[in-house]
Amino acid sequence: MHDHKQPDGGSLWIEPTGTPWVPRRESCADRCMGDDSHDRRIFHAPGNGLESESPGPESASERQPDGNTERRVVVLVEDEWMVRLDMADALDAGGWLVVEASSGEEALTLLDQERQIDLLITDIRLAGLITGWDVAEAFHVARPEIRVIYVTANPAIEARLVPRSVFLTKPLRNEEMVALSDRLWREDQLK
Repeated sequence: MHDHKQPDGGSLWIEPTGTPWVPRRESCADRCMGDDSHDRRIFHAPGNGLESESPGPESASERQPDGNTERRVVVLVEDEWMVRLDMADALDAGGWLVVEASSGEEALTLLDQERQIDLLITDIRLAGLITGWDVAEAFHVARPEIRVIYVTANPAIEARLVPRSVFLTKPLRNEEMVALSDRLWREDQLK
C-alpha cells in the first residue's frame, strides 16, 4: 500500500484489489484505461476539511518566489491520471494552485468560469476529440495573456504553437517543469 498525504490533511492511498478501479481525487474522477487499469484501487480519505486548493496566505507566501500571498493558478491538462497526479503534486509544492482537467473537453469548460488563470500546461494527445493543440488555441483566443507550456512525447508542430508558449518533451523531471512555470510567471510580472 502506498500512502500519500494530501494538503487537506487527508490521505490518498493505493491498495491491490484484483478488480478494475476508478481513481478519486478532488478534481480527478476519470476512469483509467490501459494495461494497468486493474489490480489496484485508489482511495481518498478527507482530512480536517480544509480546502486543498487554497491554503492560507502564510503557506502560499512561503512558496511564492516573490513573497506574494496570492496563489498563481495553473490549469493542468493531462489524461494519464498518475502522470497528472505527479505533475499536480510538484506544481502544488512549488506554490501553484492546480486546476486539473483530464480531457480537452473538460479544460475548455474552464474558459467559461470567471477565475484567475496564469498558466496552461497541456499534453498534446488527450482522451476525447479535443487535442492539447486545440485547448491551447482556445485558451489563447479567449485569454491571450495566458502562457502555455506543452508537455508531451509528441513532436512539436511549429504551425500549431500559440504565441507565448514553450514546448517540453516527455519524459522530463517535474522540477524542470515547475522551474519553467515559475520563470514564465516571473517574466510576466516584470512587464
